[in-house]
Amino acid sequence: METETEAGPLERERQLRALGARLGRAAAGAGSAVVIVGPAGAGKTTLLRELAATRPPGQVIAARAAELERELPFGVVRQLVERPLHDLDAERRDALLAGPASPVRALLAANAGAFAETAAAVAHGLYWLLSRMAEREPVYVLVDDLHWADAQSAAALAYVARRLDGHRVVLVCAARDDEPGPDGRRWVGELEGAETLDLDPLSERACAQLVGQRLGEPAEAEFAAACHRVTAGNPRLVVELLRACRDEGIAPDAAGAARIATLAPAAVAPMVLARIRRLGPGAEALARAVAILDSGRGADAAALARLDEERCAAAVEALVGAGVLGDELPLRFTHPLVRSTVEADMPKVTRDRAHRDAARLLAPRDPDAAALHLLRCEPGSAPWAIEALRAAARAAQSRAAPAAAVRLLDRARAEGGGTDVHAELTTALLAAGDPRATGELRAQLAAADDPAERVRLAGPTAQAEFASGDVAAGLATLRTGLTEAQQVGAGIDDIAFAAASLGLDDPELQALAAERARTVVGDPRLEAFDAFDRFRSGRPASEVASRAGAPLRELSRLTGAEVAPTFFLAVFALAGSDETDAADAALEGAFDLARERGSRLTYGMACYLRCWCRWRRGDLPGVLADVEESLAFAAQGWALVVPNVRWLEAECALLRGDPTGCEAALAAGFDSVRGSGWSVAEAWLLHGRSALRLSAGDAAGGLEDALACGALLEERRSPSPAIVDWRGRAVRAAVALGDIDRARAIAVEGTRRAEVVGSPRTVALAYRADALVRSGAERVARLEQAAEVAARGPARLVHAIVLCDLGAALRRSRRARDAREPLRQGLQLARECGATAVAERALAELDATGARRRTEPAWGVEALTPREHELARLAARDCSNTEIAERLFITRKTVESHLGAVYRKLDITSRRELADALSQPASASPES
Repeated sequence: METETEAGPLERERQLRALGARLGRAAAGAGSAVVIVGPAGAGKTTLLRELAATRPPGQVIAARAAELERELPFGVVRQLVERPLHDLDAERRDALLAGPASPVRALLAANAGAFAETAAAVAHGLYWLLSRMAEREPVYVLVDDLHWADAQSAAALAYVARRLDGHRVVLVCAARDDEPGPDGRRWVGELEGAETLDLDPLSERACAQLVGQRLGEPAEAEFAAACHRVTAGNPRLVVELLRACRDEGIAPDAAGAARIATLAPAAVAPMVLARIRRLGPGAEALARAVAILDSGRGADAAALARLDEERCAAAVEALVGAGVLGDELPLRFTHPLVRSTVEADMPKVTRDRAHRDAARLLAPRDPDAAALHLLRCEPGSAPWAIEALRAAARAAQSRAAPAAAVRLLDRARAEGGGTDVHAELTTALLAAGDPRATGELRAQLAAADDPAERVRLAGPTAQAEFASGDVAAGLATLRTGLTEAQQVGAGIDDIAFAAASLGLDDPELQALAAERARTVVGDPRLEAFDAFDRFRSGRPASEVASRAGAPLRELSRLTGAEVAPTFFLAVFALAGSDETDAADAALEGAFDLARERGSRLTYGMACYLRCWCRWRRGDLPGVLADVEESLAFAAQGWALVVPNVRWLEAECALLRGDPTGCEAALAAGFDSVRGSGWSVAEAWLLHGRSALRLSAGDAAGGLEDALACGALLEERRSPSPAIVDWRGRAVRAAVALGDIDRARAIAVEGTRRAEVVGSPRTVALAYRADALVRSGAERVARLEQAAEVAARGPARLVHAIVLCDLGAALRRSRRARDAREPLRQGLQLARECGATAVAERALAELDATGARRRTEPAWGVEALTPREHELARLAARDCSNTEIAERLFITRKTVESHLGAVYRKLDITSRRELADALSQPASASPES
């Protein structure tokens, strides 16, 4: 760290007051971030030290970034959390690290093998850890030399900096603005919303004061002025210049002023080196060793310098006395400028050998540190170096830094690492989302001579190909892997489940895989796949529910690559069978896990699954909230979810009276299908486009899309009417075209299949379609049956639509008074579901019956955004603001802001009123 003077900061009173005021406001929850910026030697560290000494009551946690440790994932964050957490009793430590803060455990030395899923999870965990620490007292986070921070720590600090408002936490970082390369300014720029405090050079008056302090007596004005000119007012350069003057015997008078007037700051470095050399070869060797180690134990520095204990002690004493090293342990230079001067003086070959020697010295007890030194020297071919790099890579993976693991394993491969290193590199590439992963897996697969090894690699390779969007290649890999597994009789179960779960675009492959999977006894993946297979083929919903419920208890933890697809299949089948409560309960387990780990990955998958569940219920605001989250999830590399969520977005837009939004969502969905080659996903989009075309009066186009959707699902062995109601839309289009015979045939087939399935939503939609090919009393009777069936299930929006159809049919049968009650019920349900277009249709039909309308402000539940609706729903369930923030991966301040808007829109004053307000109609209501 920087050392300016022993006397404290000069001409930094303004910055110190500004920083002190920020820390003072933290007690009231006014958290903030600030970055002190200036060149090397400007006094940033001295200012941080003074701030720590004069701050208001609260806890200080501090860290210093180091140039050598830039490749150490979360090195700075580890410094911040290790000491404060280590000093706590176990109960308090566990309380701080519970829930969303738990990923921070992976950074602690005692938990180096712990698992953190993503760097984002660790950043989120750091935010919640600081938030919880600040509940007892304000927390002041001081980070020096930010320009040398590792990428993961810098990103985590930026994440925290954006979320401090409302918390009793102040983040103060110091960074150089003259560091070669972009990192210093890049990190400063990423601390969004942080105030920047620039440190100006010292004035001539302050420089004279500093000169007097260092000399112990006032200097002549001419000498002090010359010092100011030569150093441009940089405090550190002033100190080094005065040391050089002492070494050279330059007096602080007019004659001395004349001698130093010819010096430039660049001349200070040779003077520092000359001072070290005058101390003897032992001191020079030790200074070089400390420069290589950056900081470290005296024993390590002595070993690297090849000095015995006595000679090392003498060298340390001499370097401390000369102001080269600080009088502290671990050994450290008084200023980074001194260290960089010593290191730069070493020939490259010497530096290279010294870093390798340091790595060999540290490898047995600190693979992380050894690996950092290996990254700074040329590759060799030493087994110990390969093992150190692999160990450091495993630690990087456990700390949610797969990109760092990739760099380390690339280096291990360059060191001569073989098959094991190659396999570990591939795993790290996959975790990092590096596009090289697919190529690496393909290369391993092609190079594998052992058939069993090829089978083992086939599943991960196919999954990587799917994730990268190359569905055709993924299917080909699965097909080859399954065939070879059958030949060698090894690894067949895993490849069979992978093919069964991922092979929807290849029915023949999936059938072969499913046949093999069904021979496995007692595996919950089999039950999940069997439930899904029954669901998509149109078997009774009761069978599906009985098969899907059991494996969810085993699969809901989402702990491995094979588990997530089977969990998806089981939840999808349950929700599609109207067992939405069971599906929601399973998803609650996934959300709990996301909170425990602070995992965006698990949270994103759960949101994606919940889109489907909420759609089956008819909860449009909830669907749209999860669509938003799922698209953010897709942007992190899970692009295959895009077609389905865009279809849901389109359906919701149309039901909310936004055909333009529907069209845009469908266009984005079709683009994603073309990009991924996932043809089965096109069925959903065709279904959505058929509704859009029907709403625009294009019955022919609507019929074409509906039939194309059905044909595609039939080809994929998914004929069940419980998947999507394409037959209902085809019937509506055929009736509009006047082709009643065709409409009747489709309706009869749809009713037959729906009654086999037996779930209320599916049967109600089939009866609704069948009513279109009937007239008069028969139509009314069929719609009454549909309404009665829909009322038995969870699909409130389908119930609302059927009630509106029934009311309209009654009115057209000259039974206006009878029509009003189903229309009122349909209106209420449509509003609760957020289906604006359905509600408007119900109102129009009510107007046609002669019912009077009571006009109310268009304000209430319908005015809530999807995110506001989601927050209100959780608050109504008595979740605290902290629990809501943890669940939705947002800040408490954001929760407070959104709930304030909710209260205004619902015209309420407390969360006690939320449950009732959310179930009330929001705009015009009819009266009889």
